[in-house]
Amino acid sequence: MSGSLGNKEIMASNIRRHLDSLGLNVKDFSKILDFKYSTVLDWVNAKTYPRIDKIEIMANFFGVEKSDLVELYSSKPETSPHVNNATVAENIKLYRKQTKLTQKELATKLGIAPTAVSAWELGRNKPLMDNIEHMASIFGIAKSTLLGETLTELSTSPDANNATVQAIKDKVVQLHPERQKNVLEYTTEQLNQQNTVENSTDTVDEPTIYYTYDYYDQALSAGTGQYLNNVQVEQIELPVDIDADFVVPIYGDSMEPDYHSGDYVFVKLSVDLIDGDIGVFEYYGDAYIKQLVINENSAFLHSLNKNYDDIPIDKDSDFRIIGEVVGSYSEKEKPSLMK
Repeated sequence: MSGSLGNKEIMASNIRRHLDSLGLNVKDFSKILDFKYSTVLDWVNAKTYPRIDKIEIMANFFGVEKSDLVELYSSKPETSPHVNNATVAENIKLYRKQTKLTQKELATKLGIAPTAVSAWELGRNKPLMDNIEHMASIFGIAKSTLLGETLTELSTSPDANNATVQAIKDKVVQLHPERQKNVLEYTTEQLNQQNTVENSTDTVDEPTIYYTYDYYDQALSAGTGQYLNNVQVEQIELPVDIDADFVVPIYGDSMEPDYHSGDYVFVKLSVDLIDGDIGVFEYYGDAYIKQLVINENSAFLHSLNKNYDDIPIDKDSDFRIIGEVVGSYSEKEKPSLMK
């Protein structure tokens, strides 16, 4: 471990690998572990290295040894030739439905994101062993059953004909293990078809795609002004694809109802703003998000909230245009694009 300890690139790669396996993004991961978002961003971007106590917390969360985060990862062959990823995916879905759990409910019990369960059932990712053991406990089955290594007795439904179920069980137990797997695969397919017809409301949508932007962790003022220069550039992941040069948060209510305090705005660097454009402006050292209004004899920065006065600008003002606001995103609402 000593050779890799302190290597920021290796740590960043390993954290991202485990986040991908769980279907988690950096923001959700930070919230779950109560880590500062910007700190985790620095880790996954190989800018800084986490303290040993943070490494231990992450290792416990991922269900791995600390060395799995510290040391260079090398793909290892499957330890058991009997484990089939497709079978694991099918079994998770089969036993989840038999226990009448939605993907979201199962994810809550496991302490992971619902998208992770969706990825497992689609066969895109394979759960870590601690999650397999936890699911086996939730489903009330052996771990080997969930992995597809053995086939236990068929579960009975309250509506099933007991004689039919017993007859099936009597036949199955006489089959060799490989033929038992064939029975499991067929019954899984039949159950999936049945559940698709009867109930498809508990299926989680495709995992959300997040896009990375340069981020100034210094709020723009939608009020009395906020300094922007010399702010360190970080990175942020948001679930919207907008052609922008950077993202900044808003502070204040002067641009309501269109923009609210805490919203993120996407900014495209430009000095070619025209009358009516919403932009980011520097005025005597402070940064504002305002609407540019140009009249025949004057110009000013206009607030959408009528409770705020306009800010007049002229050729003698210490003023510059930083860029145009091309979109916004709120944690409570869907992202919007400027038209």
